[in-house]
Order: sequence, then C-alpha cells, then structure tokens
Amino acid sequence: MLVTIIAFLLVILFAESTARFFKASGVINEDPRLQSTLEKYIKTIISERPDVWFVGNSTLDYSLDELQWSKRTGVSSIKMPLGGSTVRATVSMLEYYAKASFQLPKILVVFATKDDLNINGSRAKNSLTYLNRSWATPWYDTAVALRLCQKSIRNLIGRQVNNFARKIRSRPAKSDPIPMFDGAAPDPNDKHLSGLAANYQIDSEAVNLLFQFANQHKLQKVLVVLPPVTMQYEVWHDTKHSNIPVKNIYNEFIEGLKKKNIPVLGFRNNFNDHSFFRDSYHLNDLGKQRFTESLDIGF
Repeated sequence: MLVTIIAFLLVILFAESTARFFKASGVINEDPRLQSTLEKYIKTIISERPDVWFVGNSTLDYSLDELQWSKRTGVSSIKMPLGGSTVRATVSMLEYYAKASFQLPKILVVFATKDDLNINGSRAKNSLTYLNRSWATPWYDTAVALRLCQKSIRNLIGRQVNNFARKIRSRPAKSDPIPMFDGAAPDPNDKHLSGLAANYQIDSEAVNLLFQFANQHKLQKVLVVLPPVTMQYEVWHDTKHSNIPVKNIYNEFIEGLKKKNIPVLGFRNNFNDHSFFRDSYHLNDLGKQRFTESLDIGF
C-alpha cells in the first residue's frame, strides 16, 4: 500500500515538473483545453469511424445536434467545432485530424459565415493557434499528456470529493430557460461584432485549400453550409461596412466554390423568427432542433 501511494505521488510530481519545464521552455504554449478537445475528436474518429465530418466554429456547435442528425439519417457523423476559427484554419486542421487518426471522412461538411472569411478580423487572430500548429509535435503531445495525466488525477480526486458532498446534500436539478434573442439591432459600436468584421477582406485562398484537401484525399463529397443568422446581424455589417456588403461577400465565396464544384447549402435567412436565436448569429436549442431536422446533405 505504501509503495502504491509513493508511486502515485511520484507520478504527480513527475507530470507537474516535466510539464512546467516544457511550458517554461516554450514547448507548451497553448491552452491544454485545446489539446484535450483535439484528443477527444481523434479518439472518436478512431473508435467510431464516422462517415461524415462536420467542421467549423461556434456557429456549427450551436446549429447542429449531430447525434440527432445521425439518428434521423442513419449516417454516422462527428461534429468538431473549434472556437473562433476561420474557414482557412478549419481546413488547415483537417490534415491534423487525418494524420492523427489515420482516418478520412466519406463526406466533409464545412460550416461558414461571413466573418469566418475575413483575413483581418478577430477570428483570423484567434486562428493563428490552429494555423501555426507549433504544438502539433511529439514533444508537445508528450508534455501535454503528462500535464493531462496530472490533471486527470486531480480531477479524479475532485470527483470523489464532489460525489461525497452530493450524497450529503442533494439538491433538485434546475432547468435553465432557453436563451432567446430579443430581435433588437446590435449596438453600432458592438466591440465583438466590430472585431469580427475589422478591416474586412475576404480570404479567397480558403476555397483553394478546401479543394486541395478534398482532391488530395479523394473524398466522396465535400460541401459548405451557410448556417442561419439573423437579418439584424447582416444589416449591422452592411451599415458599418457599406464598401463590402454581405451579399458581395457571399457571392464571391459561392462563386469560388462553384468553380471547384463544391456545392453550397444556404440557410442564412431561412429562420426569420428571432425566437430561434440566442443572439444575432447563434441558434438556441429550438433553432438547433429545427435546423438539425432540416439539414440534408444528400448522402
């Protein structure tokens, strides 16, 4: 028993000290939560071998219930949102998924909104994490694995404490109300939206990168989904950036996709009732259910 305890403590000490060393030396320079998320995606791909990969950012996450979609269609799928990623970053990560899992999808579905195409906005800055991928190395994986090992042990201890506390004092679960957009026009000086659309310039290379990945790996099908957003969201953009209106952005994007024979499913203004949204460009649970029921990728 004593030997087990000593070994347990040594594992924690080794994991923590080694991870700290790699972090101080610059090998670990990203949020371990990202690596944890990627590990979850890779494990799911390997174990379930889904036919369809849904990729994108938070608009994908809030728009689609992939489990319900798979149940309805009978087609296996995985949803892999990456917060704040652009189309270019999303496509860049596909190669990482393929190499790490030794798997490829039959169908690739990319979710994109107009702000995912801006090479100068806040999403472009956030996406440097995915584009640089300095962390996608054996050294990083080893270091983070040690960090996650240490974290897992702490979480295990924490869960045991929490379970014990719940047994002592059990509280009834509360059901949170569904977030609902009030339909009001966004503030003209909204910092978040302003950051997304800052110095707007469309990323014309993103389509080429998507085509190259699909062509190189001979995917059965690749398509792009333009998820639902509110009219207020697009009107805000056109008011602030009249030199490059939303219509022109999507027309250029869709034209580029057509040249590469990549089909587009457009849902941008299909949901006119703002009660389906939690904010100006994210669906709430009601909207997600409706969208999930209506999505047909023609598998």
